[in-house]
Amino acid sequence: MQQAQRTAEHIEAAVTDPQRLVDAIRCAHLAFMAGLTEALSGSAGIGAFKDKLAGEHLKFLRGERADMPSEHTLHFAELFEWAQDPDRMEWGAIPFTEDEKQAAAELDGLRGLIDHPKPTHWSVEPGQLVKVLGFVPKLLEKCVAAAFHHYVDGDGETVQVAAARMSAGLSRVSRPSLADQG
Repeated sequence: MQQAQRTAEHIEAAVTDPQRLVDAIRCAHLAFMAGLTEALSGSAGIGAFKDKLAGEHLKFLRGERADMPSEHTLHFAELFEWAQDPDRMEWGAIPFTEDEKQAAAELDGLRGLIDHPKPTHWSVEPGQLVKVLGFVPKLLEKCVAAAFHHYVDGDGETVQVAAARMSAGLSRVSRPSLADQG
């Protein structure tokens, strides 16, 4: 929820500071991962764990284990794949379009470039960041819809408001002027 709000803030600021699109990518990736994790958790709260770790959590919940096991969730690609698998999702798989799947892969790739520097050169056009970010509101809304059981305190509404702010901010970001600055 907080990362969705931060993504919206960075996108809104990118209208006058295009560099903030990089920060928006990072926050959008975290927001989407959190949404996927929440959607996968299910009623027992273990769906975003690998099977063995999920079993250990069940043992803890049943009182068969004294200490809470670690909470290492799946990596992005696994979260995304599992969220589309009806056998993994308690209330049905999340139906992503081919364009959304491509945008999710690009989002993950861009976040990797940004957060894991390498001794090589790479660049990206600001318009590409805007294009990928354009899919994020819908991706988040799909996660919220799949995890409706967890959003009883208004978090789902907060994410929807942030998604609307993202869309509005992206519509104000001038792609031609950003390309000149890239």
